[in-house]
Amino acid sequence: MRRWMVYNKKGDFNGIAARYGIDPLTARCMVNRDIPEEEMEGYLHPDRAALFDGRLLKDGEKAAALLKEAVKSGGKLRIIGDYDVDGIFSTYILKRGITRVGGAADYDIPHRIRDGYGLNGRLCQKAIDDGVSFVITCDNGIKAFDEIAMLKDAGITVVVTDHHELDFAMEDGERVCRIPKADAVVNPHQPGCTYPFSDICGAVVAWKLIGILYDICGIAKSEADELLPFAAFATICDIMPLKGENRTIAALGLKDLAATDNVGMRALIDGRGKSGAPLGAFDVGYMFGPCFNACGRLDTAHRAVELLEETKVSAAVEKAQAMLDLNERRKMMTEQAAHEAVAAVEAAGTLDDVLVVYIPALHESLAGIVAGRLREKYFRPVFVLCDGEKMVKGSGRSIPGYPMADRLHEAEDLLDHYGGHPMAAGLSLPKENVEALRRRLNENAHLTEADLTDTLFIDAAAPLSYLTEERIRQLSCLEPFGEGNPRPLFADKDLIPYQMVYLGKSERRFLKFLFRMADGHDVEAVYFGNADEMTAFLEEKYGKAEVDALVAGKKSAVRLTFTYYPQINEFRGIRTIQARIEDYR
Repeated sequence: MRRWMVYNKKGDFNGIAARYGIDPLTARCMVNRDIPEEEMEGYLHPDRAALFDGRLLKDGEKAAALLKEAVKSGGKLRIIGDYDVDGIFSTYILKRGITRVGGAADYDIPHRIRDGYGLNGRLCQKAIDDGVSFVITCDNGIKAFDEIAMLKDAGITVVVTDHHELDFAMEDGERVCRIPKADAVVNPHQPGCTYPFSDICGAVVAWKLIGILYDICGIAKSEADELLPFAAFATICDIMPLKGENRTIAALGLKDLAATDNVGMRALIDGRGKSGAPLGAFDVGYMFGPCFNACGRLDTAHRAVELLEETKVSAAVEKAQAMLDLNERRKMMTEQAAHEAVAAVEAAGTLDDVLVVYIPALHESLAGIVAGRLREKYFRPVFVLCDGEKMVKGSGRSIPGYPMADRLHEAEDLLDHYGGHPMAAGLSLPKENVEALRRRLNENAHLTEADLTDTLFIDAAAPLSYLTEERIRQLSCLEPFGEGNPRPLFADKDLIPYQMVYLGKSERRFLKFLFRMADGHDVEAVYFGNADEMTAFLEEKYGKAEVDALVAGKKSAVRLTFTYYPQINEFRGIRTIQARIEDYR
Protein backbone atom coordinates (compact mmCIF):
# COMPACT_ATOMS: atom_id res chain seq x y z
CA MET A 1 0.00 0.00 0.00
CA ARG A 2 1.33 3.42 -0.92
CA ARG A 3 2.21 5.84 1.83
CA TRP A 4 0.42 9.19 1.64
CA MET A 5 2.21 12.31 2.80
CA VAL A 6 0.91 15.87 2.66
CA TYR A 7 3.55 18.49 1.91
CA ASN A 8 4.11 20.70 4.92
CA LYS A 9 6.15 23.43 3.24
CA LYS A 10 5.64 26.94 4.49
CA GLY A 11 5.14 30.02 2.36
CA ASP A 12 3.17 33.21 1.96
CA PHE A 13 0.69 31.62 -0.42
CA ASN A 14 -1.70 34.57 -0.43
CA GLY A 15 1.13 37.04 -0.99
CA ILE A 16 2.57 34.98 -3.86
CA ALA A 17 -0.91 34.64 -5.34
CA ALA A 18 -1.42 38.39 -5.26
CA ARG A 19 1.98 39.17 -6.79
CA TYR A 20 1.58 36.79 -9.72
CA GLY A 21 -2.18 36.93 -10.23
CA ILE A 22 -2.79 33.28 -9.40
CA ASP A 23 -4.91 31.27 -6.98
CA PRO A 24 -3.34 30.57 -3.54
CA LEU A 25 -3.69 26.84 -4.28
CA THR A 26 -1.49 27.27 -7.37
CA ALA A 27 0.98 29.25 -5.26
CA ARG A 28 1.07 26.41 -2.72
CA CYS A 29 1.83 23.89 -5.47
CA MET A 30 4.78 25.98 -6.69
CA VAL A 31 6.19 26.20 -3.18
CA ASN A 32 5.72 22.43 -2.81
CA ARG A 33 7.86 21.98 -5.96
CA ASP A 34 10.64 24.08 -4.43
CA ILE A 35 10.36 26.84 -7.03
CA PRO A 36 12.33 29.80 -5.63
CA GLU A 37 10.24 32.95 -5.66
CA GLU A 38 12.73 34.69 -7.94
CA GLU A 39 12.10 31.94 -10.54
CA MET A 40 8.31 31.89 -10.29
CA GLU A 41 7.74 34.44 -13.05
CA GLY A 42 9.80 32.33 -15.46
CA TYR A 43 8.06 29.19 -14.26
CA LEU A 44 4.62 30.65 -14.92
CA HIS A 45 5.62 32.38 -18.17
CA PRO A 46 8.46 30.44 -19.87
CA ASP A 47 10.56 32.65 -22.12
CA ARG A 48 13.27 31.87 -24.67
CA ALA A 49 15.41 34.59 -23.09
CA ALA A 50 15.88 32.30 -20.07
CA LEU A 51 17.60 29.57 -22.12
CA PHE A 52 21.33 29.18 -21.57
CA ASP A 53 23.99 29.95 -24.15
CA GLY A 54 25.36 26.76 -25.70
CA ARG A 55 28.85 28.25 -25.52
CA LEU A 56 28.81 27.47 -21.81
CA LEU A 57 29.13 23.80 -22.74
CA LYS A 58 32.73 22.70 -22.50
CA ASP A 59 34.12 22.11 -26.02
CA GLY A 60 30.91 23.54 -27.53
CA GLU A 61 32.70 26.25 -29.50
CA LYS A 62 35.54 23.89 -30.37
CA ALA A 63 33.12 21.26 -31.70
CA ALA A 64 31.24 23.86 -33.76
CA ALA A 65 34.51 25.16 -35.23
CA LEU A 66 35.54 21.62 -36.16
CA LEU A 67 32.17 21.08 -37.82
CA LYS A 68 32.45 24.31 -39.77
CA GLU A 69 35.95 23.39 -40.96
CA ALA A 70 34.82 19.89 -41.95
CA VAL A 71 31.96 21.34 -44.00
CA LYS A 72 34.32 23.86 -45.63
CA SER A 73 36.82 21.14 -46.56
CA GLY A 74 34.10 19.15 -48.30
CA GLY A 75 34.81 15.95 -46.41
CA LYS A 76 32.31 13.20 -45.76
CA LEU A 77 30.54 13.67 -42.42
CA ARG A 78 28.70 10.94 -40.53
CA ILE A 79 26.39 11.25 -37.55
CA ILE A 80 26.18 8.17 -35.33
CA GLY A 81 23.10 8.25 -33.14
CA ASP A 82 21.05 5.82 -31.09
CA TYR A 83 17.82 3.88 -31.50
CA ASP A 84 15.66 5.54 -28.84
CA VAL A 85 13.70 8.80 -29.11
CA ASP A 86 16.58 10.90 -27.79
CA GLY A 87 19.04 9.34 -30.22
CA ILE A 88 16.60 9.64 -33.14
CA PHE A 89 15.85 13.31 -32.53
CA SER A 90 19.51 14.12 -31.82
CA THR A 91 20.39 12.58 -35.16
CA TYR A 92 17.71 14.58 -36.96
CA ILE A 93 18.75 17.86 -35.32
CA LEU A 94 22.42 17.38 -36.25
CA LYS A 95 21.60 16.24 -39.79
CA ARG A 96 19.33 19.20 -40.44
CA GLY A 97 21.79 21.66 -38.90
CA ILE A 98 24.83 20.39 -40.79
CA THR A 99 22.88 20.33 -44.05
CA ARG A 100 21.74 23.92 -43.47
CA VAL A 101 25.35 25.15 -43.33
CA GLY A 102 26.18 23.28 -46.54
CA GLY A 103 27.55 20.03 -45.17
CA ALA A 104 27.06 16.61 -46.77
CA ALA A 105 26.22 14.57 -43.69
CA ASP A 106 24.69 11.12 -43.54
CA TYR A 107 23.86 9.11 -40.44
CA ASP A 108 24.12 5.64 -39.02
CA ILE A 109 22.22 4.21 -36.07
CA PRO A 110 23.13 0.96 -34.34
CA HIS A 111 20.68 -1.91 -34.62
CA ARG A 112 19.34 -2.67 -31.17
CA ILE A 113 19.80 -6.44 -31.39
CA ARG A 114 22.73 -6.79 -33.77
CA ASP A 115 24.82 -3.93 -32.39
CA GLY A 116 23.50 -2.94 -29.00
CA TYR A 117 23.79 0.57 -27.65
CA GLY A 118 26.06 3.23 -29.07
CA LEU A 119 29.26 3.33 -31.05
CA ASN A 120 30.76 -0.08 -31.79
CA GLY A 121 33.45 -1.72 -33.88
CA ARG A 122 31.14 -2.56 -36.79
CA LEU A 123 29.94 1.02 -37.15
CA CYS A 124 33.50 2.30 -36.89
CA GLN A 125 34.79 -0.08 -39.54
CA LYS A 126 31.91 0.85 -41.80
CA ALA A 127 32.77 4.54 -41.42
CA ILE A 128 36.39 3.80 -42.28
CA ASP A 129 35.43 1.69 -45.30
CA ASP A 130 33.04 4.40 -46.51
CA GLY A 131 35.77 7.03 -46.52
CA VAL A 132 34.23 9.13 -43.75
CA SER A 133 36.52 11.93 -42.57
CA PHE A 134 34.42 13.28 -39.68
CA VAL A 135 32.25 11.40 -37.15
CA ILE A 136 29.96 13.12 -34.66
CA THR A 137 28.10 11.04 -32.10
CA CYS A 138 24.88 12.02 -30.39
CA ASP A 139 23.27 10.53 -27.29
CA ASN A 140 26.22 8.14 -27.09
CA GLY A 141 29.99 7.95 -27.21
CA ILE A 142 31.04 9.10 -23.76
CA LYS A 143 32.21 5.57 -22.86
CA ALA A 144 33.31 4.43 -26.34
CA PHE A 145 37.05 4.59 -25.56
CA ASP A 146 38.24 1.77 -27.84
CA GLU A 147 35.91 2.68 -30.69
CA ILE A 148 36.97 6.33 -30.71
CA ALA A 149 40.63 5.26 -30.63
CA MET A 150 39.88 3.06 -33.66
CA LEU A 151 38.45 5.99 -35.59
CA LYS A 152 41.30 8.28 -34.57
CA ASP A 153 43.88 5.71 -35.67
CA ALA A 154 42.20 5.78 -39.09
CA GLY A 155 42.67 9.56 -39.27
CA ILE A 156 39.03 10.46 -38.67
CA THR A 157 38.09 13.58 -36.73
CA VAL A 158 35.71 12.63 -33.89
CA VAL A 159 33.33 14.84 -31.94
CA VAL A 160 31.29 13.32 -29.11
CA THR A 161 27.99 14.87 -28.04
CA ASP A 162 26.34 13.01 -25.20
CA HIS A 163 24.56 13.51 -21.88
CA HIS A 164 25.10 10.21 -20.11
CA GLU A 165 27.06 9.81 -16.90
CA LEU A 166 30.83 9.57 -17.35
CA ASP A 167 32.84 6.47 -16.74
CA PHE A 168 35.09 6.70 -13.70
CA ALA A 169 37.68 4.85 -11.69
CA MET A 170 38.19 4.98 -7.94
CA GLU A 171 41.63 6.27 -6.97
CA ASP A 172 42.48 6.80 -3.30
CA GLY A 173 38.79 6.69 -2.48
CA GLU A 174 37.85 9.37 -5.00
CA ARG A 175 36.15 9.24 -8.38
CA VAL A 176 38.39 10.04 -11.30
CA CYS A 177 36.40 10.60 -14.50
CA ARG A 178 37.53 9.07 -17.76
CA ILE A 179 37.00 11.06 -20.96
CA PRO A 180 37.39 9.51 -24.43
CA LYS A 181 40.21 10.95 -26.53
CA ALA A 182 38.00 12.56 -29.16
CA ASP A 183 38.83 15.87 -30.83
CA ALA A 184 36.01 17.48 -28.85
CA VAL A 185 33.66 16.15 -26.17
CA VAL A 186 30.42 18.01 -25.45
CA ASN A 187 28.76 16.61 -22.34
CA PRO A 188 27.46 18.77 -19.47
CA HIS A 189 28.56 16.19 -16.89
CA GLN A 190 32.28 16.40 -17.62
CA PRO A 191 34.62 18.21 -15.25
CA GLY A 192 35.26 21.80 -16.18
CA CYS A 193 31.94 22.29 -17.95
CA THR A 194 30.37 25.61 -16.96
CA TYR A 195 26.90 24.89 -18.30
CA PRO A 196 24.49 25.79 -15.44
CA PHE A 197 22.04 22.90 -15.92
CA SER A 198 23.49 19.43 -16.47
CA ASP A 199 20.26 17.40 -16.63
CA ILE A 200 19.65 17.96 -20.35
CA CYS A 201 19.08 15.19 -22.86
CA GLY A 202 21.23 14.33 -25.87
CA ALA A 203 18.95 16.18 -28.28
CA VAL A 204 19.32 19.39 -26.29
CA VAL A 205 23.12 19.01 -26.37
CA ALA A 206 22.89 18.56 -30.15
CA TRP A 207 20.55 21.55 -30.48
CA LYS A 208 22.85 23.79 -28.46
CA LEU A 209 25.77 22.77 -30.67
CA ILE A 210 23.83 23.57 -33.83
CA GLY A 211 22.97 26.95 -32.31
CA ILE A 212 26.68 27.73 -31.97
CA LEU A 213 27.34 26.43 -35.50
CA TYR A 214 24.64 28.65 -36.97
CA ASP A 215 26.01 31.65 -35.13
CA ILE A 216 29.59 31.24 -36.37
CA CYS A 217 28.24 30.60 -39.88
CA GLY A 218 26.17 33.81 -39.81
CA ILE A 219 22.76 32.13 -39.71
CA ALA A 220 19.98 33.78 -37.72
CA LYS A 221 19.21 32.45 -34.25
CA SER A 222 15.55 32.11 -35.26
CA GLU A 223 16.51 29.22 -37.53
CA ALA A 224 18.05 27.34 -34.63
CA ASP A 225 14.85 28.03 -32.66
CA GLU A 226 12.97 26.05 -35.32
CA LEU A 227 14.64 22.92 -33.90
CA LEU A 228 13.39 23.59 -30.36
CA PRO A 229 10.26 21.36 -30.66
CA PHE A 230 12.45 18.35 -31.45
CA ALA A 231 14.69 19.02 -28.45
CA ALA A 232 11.54 19.36 -26.31
CA PHE A 233 10.11 16.09 -27.66
CA ALA A 234 13.28 14.21 -26.69
CA THR A 235 13.47 15.93 -23.28
CA ILE A 236 10.03 14.60 -22.40
CA CYS A 237 10.52 11.11 -23.83
CA ASP A 238 13.94 10.65 -22.21
CA ILE A 239 12.26 11.41 -18.86
CA MET A 240 14.49 14.36 -18.08
CA PRO A 241 13.45 16.35 -14.98
CA LEU A 242 11.06 19.10 -16.09
CA LYS A 243 12.75 21.71 -13.97
CA GLY A 244 14.71 24.82 -14.81
CA GLU A 245 15.76 25.02 -18.44
CA ASN A 246 14.17 21.66 -19.28
CA ARG A 247 10.74 22.91 -18.30
CA THR A 248 11.21 26.04 -20.39
CA ILE A 249 12.31 23.93 -23.38
CA ALA A 250 9.35 21.57 -22.93
CA ALA A 251 6.77 24.33 -22.45
CA LEU A 252 7.90 26.37 -25.47
CA GLY A 253 8.55 23.32 -27.61
CA LEU A 254 5.10 21.83 -27.04
CA LYS A 255 3.47 25.02 -28.30
CA ASP A 256 5.60 25.00 -31.43
CA LEU A 257 5.08 21.27 -31.94
CA ALA A 258 1.30 21.68 -32.10
CA ALA A 259 1.76 23.98 -35.10
CA THR A 260 4.74 22.17 -36.65
CA ASP A 261 5.31 22.35 -40.38
CA ASN A 262 7.45 19.20 -40.30
CA VAL A 263 5.54 17.01 -42.75
CA GLY A 264 6.36 13.71 -41.05
CA MET A 265 5.56 14.88 -37.54
CA ARG A 266 2.36 16.50 -38.81
CA ALA A 267 1.29 13.16 -40.34
CA LEU A 268 1.90 11.34 -37.05
CA ILE A 269 0.02 13.95 -35.03
CA ASP A 270 -2.91 13.83 -37.45
CA GLY A 271 -2.79 10.03 -37.45
CA ARG A 272 -3.39 10.01 -33.70
CA GLY A 273 -6.34 12.37 -34.04
CA LYS A 274 -4.64 15.38 -32.43
CA SER A 275 -4.77 17.73 -35.39
CA GLY A 276 -5.46 21.29 -34.29
CA ALA A 277 -5.40 20.38 -30.59
CA PRO A 278 -2.92 21.67 -28.01
CA LEU A 279 -0.29 19.09 -27.14
CA GLY A 280 0.86 18.18 -23.65
CA ALA A 281 3.71 16.17 -22.21
CA PHE A 282 1.37 13.18 -21.90
CA ASP A 283 0.68 13.22 -25.65
CA VAL A 284 4.39 13.26 -26.45
CA GLY A 285 5.42 10.74 -23.81
CA TYR A 286 2.63 8.21 -24.22
CA MET A 287 1.11 8.70 -27.67
CA PHE A 288 3.84 9.81 -30.08
CA GLY A 289 7.13 8.90 -28.42
CA PRO A 290 6.39 5.16 -28.27
CA CYS A 291 5.82 5.16 -32.04
CA PHE A 292 9.39 6.37 -32.61
CA ASN A 293 10.74 3.93 -30.03
CA ALA A 294 8.84 1.06 -31.67
CA CYS A 295 10.96 1.48 -34.80
CA GLY A 296 14.16 0.97 -32.85
CA ARG A 297 12.66 -1.89 -30.86
CA LEU A 298 11.10 -4.00 -33.59
CA ASP A 299 12.61 -2.76 -36.85
CA THR A 300 15.20 -0.02 -37.39
CA ALA A 301 15.38 3.53 -36.06
CA HIS A 302 16.33 4.67 -39.55
CA ARG A 303 12.60 4.56 -40.35
CA ALA A 304 11.90 7.08 -37.62
CA VAL A 305 14.51 9.55 -38.87
CA GLU A 306 13.20 9.08 -42.41
CA LEU A 307 9.73 10.14 -41.24
CA LEU A 308 11.14 13.37 -39.80
CA GLU A 309 12.99 14.04 -43.05
CA GLU A 310 10.02 13.29 -45.32
CA THR A 311 8.76 16.22 -47.40
CA LYS A 312 5.92 14.59 -49.38
CA VAL A 313 2.58 14.45 -47.58
CA SER A 314 1.40 11.16 -49.10
CA ALA A 315 4.66 9.39 -48.26
CA ALA A 316 4.64 10.86 -44.75
CA VAL A 317 1.10 9.62 -44.12
CA GLU A 318 2.12 6.14 -45.24
CA LYS A 319 5.24 6.11 -43.06
CA ALA A 320 3.38 7.48 -40.04
CA GLN A 321 0.71 4.79 -40.35
CA ALA A 322 3.39 2.11 -40.55
CA MET A 323 4.88 3.44 -37.30
CA LEU A 324 1.48 3.47 -35.63
CA ASP A 325 0.89 -0.13 -36.70
CA LEU A 326 4.34 -1.13 -35.45
CA ASN A 327 3.59 0.44 -32.08
CA GLU A 328 0.33 -1.50 -31.80
CA ARG A 329 2.29 -4.69 -32.35
CA ARG A 330 4.78 -3.56 -29.69
CA LYS A 331 1.97 -2.97 -27.20
CA MET A 332 0.58 -6.49 -27.67
CA MET A 333 4.02 -8.00 -27.23
CA THR A 334 4.58 -5.89 -24.12
CA GLU A 335 1.38 -7.07 -22.44
CA GLN A 336 2.36 -10.72 -22.94
CA ALA A 337 5.94 -10.09 -21.80
CA ALA A 338 4.83 -8.18 -18.69
CA HIS A 339 2.52 -11.06 -17.74
CA GLU A 340 5.41 -13.53 -18.05
CA ALA A 341 7.68 -11.28 -15.99
CA VAL A 342 5.17 -10.95 -13.14
CA ALA A 343 4.72 -14.72 -13.16
CA ALA A 344 8.50 -15.17 -12.91
CA VAL A 345 8.70 -12.80 -9.92
CA GLU A 346 5.79 -14.50 -8.13
CA ALA A 347 7.25 -17.95 -8.80
CA ALA A 348 10.46 -16.98 -6.97
CA GLY A 349 8.52 -16.94 -3.70
CA THR A 350 10.53 -14.11 -2.15
CA LEU A 351 10.84 -10.48 -3.17
CA ASP A 352 14.43 -9.25 -3.38
CA ASP A 353 15.22 -5.61 -2.68
CA VAL A 354 16.60 -5.46 -6.23
CA LEU A 355 14.71 -7.59 -8.72
CA VAL A 356 16.82 -9.33 -11.37
CA VAL A 357 14.41 -11.13 -13.68
CA TYR A 358 15.90 -13.39 -16.36
CA ILE A 359 13.51 -14.39 -19.16
CA PRO A 360 15.66 -16.04 -21.84
CA ALA A 361 13.16 -15.85 -24.73
CA LEU A 362 12.04 -12.26 -24.11
CA HIS A 363 12.44 -9.94 -27.09
CA GLU A 364 15.34 -7.83 -25.84
CA SER A 365 13.82 -4.60 -27.11
CA LEU A 366 11.04 -4.97 -24.52
CA ALA A 367 13.32 -5.42 -21.50
CA GLY A 368 13.21 -1.75 -20.48
CA ILE A 369 9.44 -1.46 -20.81
CA VAL A 370 8.89 -4.63 -18.80
CA ALA A 371 11.35 -3.45 -16.15
CA GLY A 372 9.30 -0.27 -15.86
CA ARG A 373 6.10 -2.26 -15.41
CA LEU A 374 7.66 -4.37 -12.64
CA ARG A 375 9.03 -1.27 -10.91
CA GLU A 376 5.52 0.20 -10.85
CA LYS A 377 4.00 -3.00 -9.48
CA TYR A 378 6.61 -3.84 -6.81
CA PHE A 379 8.32 -0.45 -6.28
CA ARG A 380 11.82 -1.84 -6.41
CA PRO A 381 14.80 -1.36 -8.69
CA VAL A 382 14.35 -3.86 -11.51
CA PHE A 383 16.67 -5.39 -14.08
CA VAL A 384 15.06 -7.48 -16.80
CA LEU A 385 17.47 -9.75 -18.67
CA CYS A 386 17.12 -11.97 -21.73
CA ASP A 387 19.29 -13.85 -24.19
CA GLY A 388 20.98 -11.69 -26.81
CA GLU A 389 22.84 -12.87 -29.88
CA LYS A 390 26.15 -13.27 -28.04
CA MET A 391 25.36 -12.93 -24.34
CA VAL A 392 22.66 -11.94 -21.88
CA LYS A 393 21.42 -8.37 -22.31
CA GLY A 394 18.99 -6.27 -20.36
CA SER A 395 17.67 -2.98 -19.07
CA GLY A 396 17.01 -1.59 -15.63
CA ARG A 397 14.58 0.93 -14.14
CA SER A 398 15.15 2.39 -10.70
CA ILE A 399 13.47 4.14 -7.78
CA PRO A 400 14.61 7.25 -5.86
CA GLY A 401 17.49 6.39 -3.57
CA TYR A 402 19.01 3.74 -5.82
CA PRO A 403 21.56 5.20 -8.30
CA MET A 404 21.41 2.42 -10.84
CA ALA A 405 24.50 3.23 -12.93
CA ASP A 406 26.65 3.52 -9.78
CA ARG A 407 25.43 0.18 -8.46
CA LEU A 408 26.29 -1.48 -11.77
CA HIS A 409 29.77 0.04 -11.50
CA GLU A 410 30.18 -1.86 -8.22
CA ALA A 411 29.51 -5.07 -10.15
CA GLU A 412 31.43 -4.23 -13.32
CA ASP A 413 33.66 -7.32 -12.96
CA LEU A 414 30.57 -9.41 -13.75
CA LEU A 415 29.52 -7.32 -16.76
CA ASP A 416 30.61 -6.99 -20.35
CA HIS A 417 29.11 -3.52 -20.94
CA TYR A 418 26.90 -1.18 -18.93
CA GLY A 419 25.87 2.44 -18.74
CA GLY A 420 23.00 4.80 -18.06
CA HIS A 421 21.54 7.20 -15.50
CA PRO A 422 20.64 6.99 -11.81
CA MET A 423 17.09 5.99 -12.83
CA ALA A 424 17.75 3.73 -15.84
CA ALA A 425 20.55 1.62 -17.26
CA GLY A 426 21.45 -0.97 -19.87
CA LEU A 427 23.83 -3.89 -19.50
CA SER A 428 25.20 -7.07 -21.03
CA LEU A 429 26.94 -9.97 -19.32
CA PRO A 430 27.85 -13.66 -19.69
CA LYS A 431 24.96 -16.00 -18.90
CA GLU A 432 26.89 -17.70 -16.13
CA ASN A 433 27.11 -14.39 -14.23
CA VAL A 434 23.37 -13.72 -13.97
CA GLU A 435 22.89 -15.26 -10.53
CA ALA A 436 26.10 -13.70 -9.23
CA LEU A 437 24.86 -10.31 -10.43
CA ARG A 438 21.56 -10.76 -8.59
CA ARG A 439 23.41 -11.57 -5.36
CA ARG A 440 25.90 -8.72 -5.73
CA LEU A 441 23.26 -6.10 -6.47
CA ASN A 442 21.23 -7.15 -3.45
CA GLU A 443 24.27 -7.26 -1.17
CA ASN A 444 25.13 -3.69 -2.21
CA ALA A 445 21.56 -2.37 -2.37
CA HIS A 446 21.56 -0.40 0.94
CA LEU A 447 17.80 0.09 0.68
CA THR A 448 15.60 0.60 3.73
CA GLU A 449 11.94 -0.28 4.19
CA ALA A 450 11.14 3.40 3.70
CA ASP A 451 13.08 3.40 0.39
CA LEU A 452 10.97 0.46 -0.79
CA THR A 453 7.65 2.08 0.10
CA ASP A 454 6.07 4.09 -2.68
CA THR A 455 5.11 7.52 -1.41
CA LEU A 456 2.46 9.81 -2.84
CA PHE A 457 3.09 13.42 -1.97
CA ILE A 458 -0.16 15.36 -1.67
CA ASP A 459 -0.18 19.10 -2.30
CA ALA A 460 -3.17 19.77 -0.05
CA ALA A 461 -6.22 18.18 1.51
CA ALA A 462 -8.75 19.84 -0.80
CA PRO A 463 -12.42 18.81 -0.88
CA LEU A 464 -14.04 18.16 -4.24
CA SER A 465 -16.46 20.99 -3.49
CA TYR A 466 -13.49 23.39 -3.71
CA LEU A 467 -12.99 22.65 -7.40
CA THR A 468 -14.05 25.23 -9.95
CA GLU A 469 -13.19 25.63 -13.62
CA GLU A 470 -11.16 28.72 -12.80
CA ARG A 471 -9.08 26.96 -10.13
CA ILE A 472 -8.43 24.07 -12.49
CA ARG A 473 -7.46 26.51 -15.24
CA GLN A 474 -5.07 28.19 -12.84
CA LEU A 475 -3.42 24.87 -12.02
CA SER A 476 -2.80 24.30 -15.72
CA CYS A 477 -0.20 27.11 -15.46
CA LEU A 478 2.02 24.50 -13.81
CA GLU A 479 2.16 22.39 -16.97
CA PRO A 480 3.92 20.65 -18.59
CA PHE A 481 3.93 17.89 -16.00
CA GLY A 482 6.44 15.09 -15.86
CA GLU A 483 9.57 13.94 -14.07
CA GLY A 484 10.48 16.53 -11.44
CA ASN A 485 7.28 18.52 -11.98
CA PRO A 486 4.42 16.19 -11.06
CA ARG A 487 0.75 16.91 -11.53
CA PRO A 488 -0.91 18.62 -8.57
CA LEU A 489 -2.29 15.97 -6.25
CA PHE A 490 -5.00 16.52 -3.66
CA ALA A 491 -6.98 14.35 -1.27
CA ASP A 492 -10.52 14.13 0.10
CA LYS A 493 -12.04 11.62 2.50
CA ASP A 494 -15.32 9.90 3.36
CA LEU A 495 -17.04 11.03 0.19
CA ILE A 496 -20.54 9.72 -0.51
CA PRO A 497 -21.04 8.74 -4.17
CA TYR A 498 -24.55 8.36 -5.51
CA GLN A 499 -23.55 6.06 -8.37
CA MET A 500 -20.68 3.92 -9.65
CA VAL A 501 -20.37 3.30 -13.40
CA TYR A 502 -18.11 0.94 -15.35
CA LEU A 503 -16.39 2.45 -18.39
CA GLY A 504 -14.21 1.29 -21.26
CA LYS A 505 -14.35 -0.63 -24.50
CA SER A 506 -14.43 -3.86 -22.53
CA GLU A 507 -16.77 -4.15 -19.55
CA ARG A 508 -15.41 -3.28 -16.09
CA ARG A 509 -12.24 -1.72 -17.47
CA PHE A 510 -12.45 1.65 -15.68
CA LEU A 511 -14.65 3.24 -13.01
CA LYS A 512 -16.53 6.50 -12.65
CA PHE A 513 -18.12 7.76 -9.45
CA LEU A 514 -20.73 10.53 -9.29
CA PHE A 515 -20.96 12.95 -6.35
CA ARG A 516 -23.47 15.68 -5.65
CA MET A 517 -22.09 18.74 -3.90
CA ALA A 518 -23.97 20.73 -1.25
CA ASP A 519 -24.90 23.43 -3.79
CA GLY A 520 -26.44 20.82 -6.08
CA HIS A 521 -23.77 20.59 -8.81
CA ASP A 522 -22.23 17.23 -9.71
CA VAL A 523 -18.56 16.24 -9.79
CA GLU A 524 -17.23 13.10 -11.43
CA ALA A 525 -14.29 11.04 -10.19
CA VAL A 526 -12.73 8.58 -12.64
CA TYR A 527 -10.31 5.75 -11.95
CA PHE A 528 -8.22 4.39 -14.82
CA GLY A 529 -6.49 1.75 -12.77
CA ASN A 530 -7.66 -1.83 -12.31
CA ALA A 531 -11.46 -1.62 -11.95
CA ASP A 532 -11.77 -5.21 -10.71
CA GLU A 533 -9.26 -4.61 -7.92
CA MET A 534 -11.04 -1.47 -6.75
CA THR A 535 -14.41 -3.22 -6.89
CA ALA A 536 -13.01 -6.10 -4.82
CA PHE A 537 -11.60 -3.62 -2.30
CA LEU A 538 -15.00 -1.92 -1.88
CA GLU A 539 -16.83 -5.26 -1.63
CA GLU A 540 -14.46 -6.45 1.08
CA LYS A 541 -14.86 -3.19 3.01
CA TYR A 542 -18.63 -2.64 2.63
CA GLY A 543 -20.07 -5.88 1.27
CA LYS A 544 -21.14 -6.86 -2.24
CA ALA A 545 -24.77 -5.82 -1.68
CA GLU A 546 -23.73 -2.24 -0.91
CA VAL A 547 -21.53 -2.05 -4.00
CA ASP A 548 -24.31 -3.50 -6.18
CA ALA A 549 -26.67 -0.87 -4.79
CA LEU A 550 -24.20 1.88 -5.70
CA VAL A 551 -23.89 0.54 -9.25
CA ALA A 552 -27.70 0.62 -9.49
CA GLY A 553 -27.74 4.26 -8.33
CA LYS A 554 -29.42 3.41 -5.03
CA LYS A 555 -28.55 4.51 -1.51
CA SER A 556 -25.38 2.78 -0.35
CA ALA A 557 -23.04 2.70 2.64
CA VAL A 558 -19.98 3.00 0.39
CA ARG A 559 -17.66 5.89 1.26
CA LEU A 560 -14.53 6.85 -0.69
CA THR A 561 -11.23 8.35 0.42
CA PHE A 562 -8.84 9.05 -2.41
CA THR A 563 -6.07 11.18 -3.83
CA TYR A 564 -6.79 12.92 -7.09
CA TYR A 565 -5.81 15.60 -9.54
CA PRO A 566 -8.48 17.83 -11.04
CA GLN A 567 -9.26 18.30 -14.71
CA ILE A 568 -11.95 19.51 -17.06
CA ASN A 569 -13.50 16.83 -19.24
CA GLU A 570 -15.09 18.06 -22.45
CA PHE A 571 -17.33 15.65 -24.37
CA ARG A 572 -19.63 16.69 -27.21
CA GLY A 573 -19.39 20.30 -26.15
CA ILE A 574 -20.27 19.63 -22.50
CA ARG A 575 -17.62 20.58 -19.94
CA THR A 576 -17.52 18.65 -16.68
CA ILE A 577 -15.37 19.09 -13.58
CA GLN A 578 -13.62 15.81 -13.04
CA ALA A 579 -11.30 14.36 -10.42
CA ARG A 580 -8.91 11.70 -11.67
CA ILE A 581 -8.31 9.20 -8.86
CA GLU A 582 -4.66 8.31 -8.30
CA ASP A 583 -4.98 6.09 -5.20
CA TYR A 584 -7.70 5.13 -2.73
CA ARG A 585 -8.29 3.86 0.80
